[in-house]
Amino acid sequence: MADIPQILELPENDTIVALATPTGRGALAILRISGSDSISVVSEIWKGKNPLDSMRGGSASVGIIDIGDLREKAVATVWRAPNSYTGQDIIELTIHGSHPLVVEIERAIIERGARAAAPGEFTYRALLNGKMNLSEAGAVKALIDAPGIAAVRAVSRTLSGEFEGKVREILDKLSRINLDLVADTEFPEAVEILSPDSIDTEIESILSETSALFERMRAGGKLAKLMSVVIIGPPNAGKSTLANALLGRVRSIVHSEPGTTRDLIESECDFGGVPALLVDTAGLRDTDHGIELIGVDLAHKRLASADLVINVIDFSLPLTAEIEKTLLLTDKMDRIVVLNKKDIAQNCDFEGGIEVSSLMGEGIEDLRGIIAKRLIGEEREALWAGEWQIDRVSKALDCLVNALIAFKTNATDAALEELLEAEKALRGAIGENAGKDIIARVLDDFCIGK
Repeated sequence: MADIPQILELPENDTIVALATPTGRGALAILRISGSDSISVVSEIWKGKNPLDSMRGGSASVGIIDIGDLREKAVATVWRAPNSYTGQDIIELTIHGSHPLVVEIERAIIERGARAAAPGEFTYRALLNGKMNLSEAGAVKALIDAPGIAAVRAVSRTLSGEFEGKVREILDKLSRINLDLVADTEFPEAVEILSPDSIDTEIESILSETSALFERMRAGGKLAKLMSVVIIGPPNAGKSTLANALLGRVRSIVHSEPGTTRDLIESECDFGGVPALLVDTAGLRDTDHGIELIGVDLAHKRLASADLVINVIDFSLPLTAEIEKTLLLTDKMDRIVVLNKKDIAQNCDFEGGIEVSSLMGEGIEDLRGIIAKRLIGEEREALWAGEWQIDRVSKALDCLVNALIAFKTNATDAALEELLEAEKALRGAIGENAGKDIIARVLDDFCIGK
């Protein structure tokens, strides 16, 4: 985070330049230039049918970037203040994706009056110029890093203002109660407020709405990271066959000999738009075989950090002591019990499992959907939020619970104090009166060019 405070001290309207696409070779690269002199600076190296200073916002033109012994055909897209990402004049140059070429053109732009942008500086300028709020700024980074389409949807809801809108709905209700209670405390005989029963009901309603919002935020937080799904079970239960079926390709070796898998086999797997790391493990059993023992030990260690456990049982066998041992091991974990090999004789009397045939592909798509729901919960309207926002909404929840308890015991002053703290925390969650520390947290790890 060493570079982030530097942004807060940099000039806010000079001309900055950075590569907006990934570094390295590619078909195309985009150089982004923003600031009060961006058009005039780029015009010094631009030769085209349309002069840049005559172009309207949102228009593009083909031309030549001419820097002496180097001429590059390019597309220049012009964005006029205030209708741009940063709220300033912006030029985006689309050129061939040769890294040396990008470096040379960027150097030429800097020589003509621009400076290299700091990481996150374009988004910081968007914040300063009212083009987005802190929630949306954090969501920009989350969108870039989103591991799957479900995460993209959660981030998009925040970028569209849904998170801030919901918080403000709660704040409106909370502020009205606070004003009533303050007025009752300061002018008890001059102001008529809601009845105690009505206030009690309102606090409960606000608590319920805030709790629902918090769960949506937690669901969004899960989507933003790559969760792990660990497959465990006794040897020959069909764990590796199940892993291959879920992946849609052969990744794990399958053999009738028990103990084939002796290491952790990890592959990224998509569960209906929810990506996760699928981990195939060694069969859990008591063994004296040195290599297999290492595999079993690794399985136990990986199990401890799993977001979800798939406990595989051979549906064709009665419950053995070995099977019951694995079930007991995962009993307190977030798990799905899979009854595998349903295509052959069904002799297992375990109740509550998901029946599949990994070999025949039966029940695999249903299992995939069940895994997705378990990873993110039943909440379909997940909202992305930064850790700083989750912290503040969590604090607001605690304050609301305390306020409700205080109000029910007629400790009105204490209830008001907790409600005011809840309001403060919720306002903090949407970036009101945010200090430099919060801005730094939001812009932390931003790439250059964003």
